[in-house]
Parts: sequence; C-alpha cells; structure tokens
Amino acid sequence: MQARTQELTESLEQQTATADVLKVISRSALDVQKVLDALVESAARLCDAYDAAILQVVGDGLRIVAHHGQIPTIDAAFAALVRGRIPARAVIDLRAIQVADILTEADEYPESHKYALQVGYRTALAVPLVHAGEAIGAILIRRAEVRPFTERQIELVNTFADQAVIAIENTRLFEEVQARTREALEFPAGAPFASISASHDRGSLPPDRCSIRKGRKSCRSDRGQGGPHLTGRVHPGRSGV
Repeated sequence: MQARTQELTESLEQQTATADVLKVISRSALDVQKVLDALVESAARLCDAYDAAILQVVGDGLRIVAHHGQIPTIDAAFAALVRGRIPARAVIDLRAIQVADILTEADEYPESHKYALQVGYRTALAVPLVHAGEAIGAILIRRAEVRPFTERQIELVNTFADQAVIAIENTRLFEEVQARTREALEFPAGAPFASISASHDRGSLPPDRCSIRKGRKSCRSDRGQGGPHLTGRVHPGRSGV
C-alpha cells in the first residue's frame, strides 16, 4: 500500500512538472534559455539527480546550454562529439544511454570516465534531442552514487527532451523568419526606386507635356516634334541589372 501511494505521488509530481514546463514554453516561446533552464531544474528535481544539463550539437562537438545542480561542469562547456563521452554516444546512436557506474566503464567511455574522476559522479543517463530524424543535442542527468534511474524516470527525461526540441526549434524558426523579413526590407544599391526617380524627373520634361486628368497623372509626348517618350514598365522588387 505504501509503495502504491509513493508511485501515485511520483506520478502526480511528474504530471505537474510537465504541465508547468508546458506553461513556461507557452509564456516564453521566444525565450529558449528560460525554457531550457526550467527543463533542467525539473529533470534534476523529479529524477532525484545531483544535476541535469542540456547540450546542443555545435559543429563537431557538444556545448552546454543549460545546467542545474551540484556537479560542476568545469571543462565540459564544450566537448568533442566522440563515442567515449556518454551524451555524445546518445547523440551518435540516437538512443538513450544509461551507465550504472562510470568507474567500471573506463574502456567503453574513456573520456567520461576521466571526467567522472575529476567531478565525482557515478551513474549517468543521456537522452538525445531528436528533430526530423537527427540528434541536435542531448539531456544528461547524473548521480554521485551508484543508483540507476528507473524506467519511469527515463520516460520522464524523454518527455523533457521532446520539450527541449520544441523550444529550440521554435526559436530557430522565429529567427529564420526575422532574418528573411530583414532581407526583404533591405534594398540593394541601384534598386528600382533610384531609376524610377531619375526617369520620372519632371525637370526633364517640358511643362506642357504633364497634366493631371481625373485624379491621374499622365505624361504625353509630341512624337512629331521629337519630344521625350517613356517606354517599358517598372517592376518593383527587380533589379535593373
């Protein structure tokens, strides 16, 4: 009975935390850092982990973009994307990786083993952030003692990983739209407006050739007298080159 009650309590806490993170995402859709900070804080707390971090793929490495907890990150702010690192292995293999005791896995994860000796952690779980079939990062949680994470906790971290992907992609798409909008508003040197201004300079036309009729300007030329004649069309947005 006590075990059942504890299970229900944990389930309720996880559902509440997930709802809270979704609220943060909806309120801070364009503040990706706020969302990622909320995710690592929730992951560490609900999974009873000593720390949690979100790492993003940058070139041929992983860069920490959010961290919460007691285990320091020291030189791991940027780590090479190699199989000897637990989060990198999760990214490369596109699957969750749990290591019960990193101190016994020196051959399999040499880089992580060396790092664990420096900062003091034993159990680690890494889940990839997957978008469109490709890993764009990973979420990592760790414990200072040997105590593997449960299936329920692994499932929860997978949920947080999905939410991190949503936040990162929303920000990326918004930035792309902003960049395209800025490009559309910028006119290159020699844009059509310059030639329009020059071609329609009234000073180059005889006064008696321009008139306003029915609210519309019309410029006429007396071809018989060799007056100026405007031909062709102006296409807004196209270069004259």
